[in-house]
Amino acid sequence: SGELPLEMETVRVENISPLMGENAGTLVTVALCAALALAVIGLIARYRLPGAAAALGVLVWALLTVILVCELSFVHLSLAGALGLLPGLCMAAGGFALLLERYAREASAGYAPLTALRRAKRPALVACADMSLVLLLAVAAMYWLGGDAVKSFASALLVSALCALAVLLVLACFLVGNALRLSDKPYAVKAPEKKFSLSPRACAAIPAALVVVALVMQLCGA
Repeated sequence: SGELPLEMETVRVENISPLMGENAGTLVTVALCAALALAVIGLIARYRLPGAAAALGVLVWALLTVILVCELSFVHLSLAGALGLLPGLCMAAGGFALLLERYAREASAGYAPLTALRRAKRPALVACADMSLVLLLAVAAMYWLGGDAVKSFASALLVSALCALAVLLVLACFLVGNALRLSDKPYAVKAPEKKFSLSPRACAAIPAALVVVALVMQLCGA
């Protein structure tokens, strides 16, 4: 009673899950390596010798991040976790670029290279600390309110942001200062001619706003 007078034959069985595909690990690795290579090439092309020192600092960040991601149990390198590493890369490369731009401004004012670097150190690192604070607040909100994918993104973002901050605070001036000492002539990056520039807090608020919008969309089911 209530049954169709038909016999069902199983033709194909497929499993659908939120896990990444078979080749996704390779593709994500290639994408992250390409982003890292673009950051390194951009720093060297824009800042030459000091840019090479900054690129070395970015590579140190990448090595430190990979070690911690592999060792820490709460970080899962899913697709969302891999995306969480990208803001850390932006923070590391952007922090070095900010330091070198501040250095260029001081050097163009007539200061000696190492003196210009010392004068540029404080405002650049303060801006990086502001950026880290915004990211950590976003991480706390995502980890507390988000689901599994958002928590994976937040944990990877936490590790990458802390590694970027540590590299900038400990190695940035050391690497760039030694690069300036290696140069025979006083080396100065050309200061940008445009006077318009966003404040460091505005530069940190823009990506933070995007993260908050993405979090709201996730909570709404989008």
